[in-house]
Amino acid sequence: MRRHLAFTSMALALSIMLGVTGQARATGPVGRLATPMPRPAGVSPSDPTDTQHGFETISFANASVGCAAGNGLIICTADGGLHWRTAYAGGAHILRLRFTTPAVGWAVAPSLLLATTDGGRMWARRAILPGLQSVDFVSARDGWAVTTRGLFVTHTGGARWTFAPTPVPPRANAVSFVDGQIGWMVGAGGADGNQFQVLRTTTGGRAWTRQWTAPVGDIWPSEKAQLLFTSTTAGWALLTAGGGCASQEPYVLYHTADGGGHWRAILEGGGACRGTGYPRGLSYPGPDGYPGPLAAHGPLAWVVAASPAGGTEEVAATRDDGRTWTYARSIPTGAVLPIGAADFVDAQRGWVATGGEVEHRVVAADGTVRYHLGGRVLYTTDGGHSWVAQASI
Repeated sequence: MRRHLAFTSMALALSIMLGVTGQARATGPVGRLATPMPRPAGVSPSDPTDTQHGFETISFANASVGCAAGNGLIICTADGGLHWRTAYAGGAHILRLRFTTPAVGWAVAPSLLLATTDGGRMWARRAILPGLQSVDFVSARDGWAVTTRGLFVTHTGGARWTFAPTPVPPRANAVSFVDGQIGWMVGAGGADGNQFQVLRTTTGGRAWTRQWTAPVGDIWPSEKAQLLFTSTTAGWALLTAGGGCASQEPYVLYHTADGGGHWRAILEGGGACRGTGYPRGLSYPGPDGYPGPLAAHGPLAWVVAASPAGGTEEVAATRDDGRTWTYARSIPTGAVLPIGAADFVDAQRGWVATGGEVEHRVVAADGTVRYHLGGRVLYTTDGGHSWVAQASI
């Protein structure tokens, strides 16, 4: 059974610099707990502009090896977060991380793919793919890349990529594979071309079959949909509205137990601005606020959400494929607004990487207030009921 993590960015529209060298050497240790880390190049706490340099993504290969990344920075640990090192400090805005093994991992920036073969100690440029949005690898050699130009496949570890035609519509917005042949794709389709659809392949992406169209209205943008399969039968789909109101964003979490043939709504969040066809009366409400990336591991899954106005941060966890849920609300207040990403390695141990928190306030001569925003990595050993800060930028 293969472990998955959703690679979803909270800020795809941010601009980036692609001044990337072939390799970036690791620097010295970052420090422990609240010890600040070196800032990305060009960022100063006295910058008189609104800047955000929090984390976009986090991924752990096991309980020891993992990395967190964001705007121009990747930090990694080999001891479960006790110590963190700056592994990359280039110009790329890292949006997603993915480990295939404890040694092999991938970092995605718009149009740029980086790779590591030593557990994150060093990262090298692997490919330039215009419009790159996400990748999914099932081995060190076999992977798929979602781009604005379509879907591409590699069997050379990312060194060479081949275009993989998909039905139009939908164009792939996210893919999830469980081996070299069986996978799923989410994209926009339906009568008006603006509905969430799931397709399945058993040929490694050479041919696709439509399986399901979500019963929701056209406010649900497929480009924000999250799709995760943890086996050939069990999968998760998280739909979000693409915008919020009243300090929350409507979302619905669906689950399939038959390989995508049938889906059931199992969790819902945000009641102030629900859209057409929104499920009603589900047994378990989802966390209020803006949802972050979905994490799943076998029958285990986690949904993390934060409400800036409500001052709440909550983790919803299931151990039985979504039939029952437990909740934890004790993430340190203000530390996860917004949530960049989350990852868990088992039912108890997990990490949250924050997308930014107020770190420095500057009042300009005209009275305008500006902020610099940083991010943190927090760790839980009790399924999200309590958290400890491990690193900050």
